[in-house]
Amino acid sequence: MGGLSEAPRVSLVSIAPASVRLLEQRFRVTLRIQNPNNRDITIRGLDYEIVVNEKVFARGVSGKPVSVSAWSENTAEVEVVTSLDRVIDQLRGLGTRTNPDIDYVISGHVSVDGIPFPVPFEYQDSLALPGFKKPERNEDGEQLPQPKAIAI
Repeated sequence: MGGLSEAPRVSLVSIAPASVRLLEQRFRVTLRIQNPNNRDITIRGLDYEIVVNEKVFARGVSGKPVSVSAWSENTAEVEVVTSLDRVIDQLRGLGTRTNPDIDYVISGHVSVDGIPFPVPFEYQDSLALPGFKKPERNEDGEQLPQPKAIAI
């Protein structure tokens, strides 16, 4: 891989609305880029996609160079674009999910100086929604009945 022993690692740090229009929404995304190699790298470009609860939520590209020292990390501010139908689809899906967590994957490619081909990356995680409790299950995986509230 052009002198790299391992591909750069890219993970999601934060996401915030940048501009909201009726048919298109833009979000400012902060990515953490880790360099597990013994040489400095410069990332010349990124293309990426965010999948939320197994559905594509947003996509983006960035041509802003990011330098990452050997055995170090840096952050990159980028944007993603989504559409009204994808946002509505996500909101509709939240109401029907039995799992209260939001599962997400960010994947794509980084273009690194000195490497003639894009290097793929993928990062996945889960975000627990506050105020939601996962249903308790027995040893067989069956959901236990929830206690009913009794007014006295």
